[in-house]
Amino acid sequence: MPRTLVLLALGLGAACAGANSPSEPGDRASLIIENGIEYKATTRVMESFPVQIATTVTIRNTTGSATTLVFPNGCVVLLRAFRDNQQVWNQADVVGCTQALVEVELPAGASRSFDTRTDAREILGANLPNGRYRLEAVLQPSGGTVRLDAGMVDLAVNR
Repeated sequence: MPRTLVLLALGLGAACAGANSPSEPGDRASLIIENGIEYKATTRVMESFPVQIATTVTIRNTTGSATTLVFPNGCVVLLRAFRDNQQVWNQADVVGCTQALVEVELPAGASRSFDTRTDAREILGANLPNGRYRLEAVLQPSGGTVRLDAGMVDLAVNR
């Protein structure tokens, strides 16, 4: 392959890798594998005022046998917001979750997705300043805790 094409391909690859980085605004994804279960978080930021946020976590069984995960309540995925590495908001404090256990049976190779939504007004409330925040998706499968980077978002509300 001519040198120019190789350099172009490398440059495009680097640009694409940066586009999906959790530190960039817009669509982004984070992935963790624990005990053979893959957890992938994707956050979509809708361009409206106030900003609407939709985070989806997909759970996939990467093992060769079926498994069952048990979540402590109906809120399988909850968001947290951080500013300057300090947690400033927790969706668990403002949303009502059913207190029934949620059992998720995953055959080998199967996946299941769970969503949560919020907006800038709910996160910032009356006290937090407009600005850039890091989001984290939190799940509590079978007595453990999984934290996924859900990206950076610019949040603002009229005051």
